[in-house]
Amino acid sequence: MNNILFMINVDSYFTVLFELARKVDKERGMTSVLYFPILYPSALRHIEACKKVNLKYLIGFNTENKNTISKNTIYKLYGIISKNSIYSFVNKFRYIQKEIKNANKILSKEDYKLLVLGGDNIGHNTSIFIKQFHKKKIKSIIVPGWMAGPMEAYQSVRYNHANQVKTNPCNYIFSIFNKKYLYTYGGHTVIRWPCGEILAMKIFNLIPPEPWLLNSGSADLILSESNFMHCYMQSINLKSVLSVVTGSVSHDLLYKISLKKQQLKKKLFKNCNFDYNKKLVLIAMPPNMLYGKGRLECEFRDYSSLVEYFIDTVASVNKFNIIISLHPSTQSTEFENIKCSNAFISTESVIELIPLCDLYIASVSATIQWAISCSKPVINYDVYKYKYTDYLNTKGVVNIYTKVGFKTSIKKFTSDKYFLKKYQEQKSESKFYGVLDGYSFERIKSIFKSFIGE
Repeated sequence: MNNILFMINVDSYFTVLFELARKVDKERGMTSVLYFPILYPSALRHIEACKKVNLKYLIGFNTENKNTISKNTIYKLYGIISKNSIYSFVNKFRYIQKEIKNANKILSKEDYKLLVLGGDNIGHNTSIFIKQFHKKKIKSIIVPGWMAGPMEAYQSVRYNHANQVKTNPCNYIFSIFNKKYLYTYGGHTVIRWPCGEILAMKIFNLIPPEPWLLNSGSADLILSESNFMHCYMQSINLKSVLSVVTGSVSHDLLYKISLKKQQLKKKLFKNCNFDYNKKLVLIAMPPNMLYGKGRLECEFRDYSSLVEYFIDTVASVNKFNIIISLHPSTQSTEFENIKCSNAFISTESVIELIPLCDLYIASVSATIQWAISCSKPVINYDVYKYKYTDYLNTKGVVNIYTKVGFKTSIKKFTSDKYFLKKYQEQKSESKFYGVLDGYSFERIKSIFKSFIGE
């Protein structure tokens, strides 16, 4: 039996890998095993999903001792404590040692033939597992739902005390001789990781070739979801890992739903008691990034006011039916006070709703690629003002950064002429952003088999 280990480090990795693991598990001679190394917000719910479909899984955390410390507290403690370079070195060194033991323990219990990851991020244990699996001559494949350039990495550490250069003497001195770990934007410079962590990673040879790029490392192959993703990796000079375009199981699902979208849309409208003469707007709510110090550039100081503005602005336009899709990391309780007659909070996965909508609203989400591949006009409301450039040159995507801009763009889409224009522009881009032919899994399966020697 060819056992394949799927690593699930965060909510979004589960979204990408769960359906792929299910399909692989149904193939003759293949068994999928999902590994949950940490207790991320939806981990327990995802483990229950594995149980329901009889997927094997492993847990790398103690379910009896749940971490109840808030994100705010973790953020503050990490910033304060890791300013101490000796502490950050020792802490990272011990963490790497622990994860090496975990990887070896997993390898000793089963004969694995392949390691599959949703991404290779040095903040997780993925690079450690890739290295330990390689020692057993087991290859690794990354199946990403998105890519990220240096700006994304910069934004993720911009306000972390531990990553500052000017206010941290150890980071400052270290950076004088190690410029490749620095990134400057708007006159503000940060270091990729605290210098103590870098030294610990160097000892174990875990520093990725391109420190500021997601998925840079020693994985054997990246399966790109689209030509857009493949070209994006080339544009940011990700050279350490080979990439091929296969499409994804998500694309296969989009294709399948698109074939019967009229039937499914009619059913959806009936269940939600929607007006059949109105367009359907799908809002993919962004995650809550306003914990800790939040985002100083953001016009909202708390998540509840952000949610309220998002929904009220769209709901104020009487021409739309509205479906609200919650981010996997958020709780439905945060939306209990939403009361709009033309809005409905859906428990369906956003990918099952995208082919049915007329307009897609999201905030710098990787799911925007799915909407483009389905020729859906998009409002990309960069509410946290990350200023990512992914969709700036995509004509069917309206990029917005302010509350006023969001309200204006919503009103523009009430015009049938403007709507049609954006639809046609998006349709011309769709094939670049997706491979909707229904055969993506077959291509992925073929590569998996070649990697495990079948």
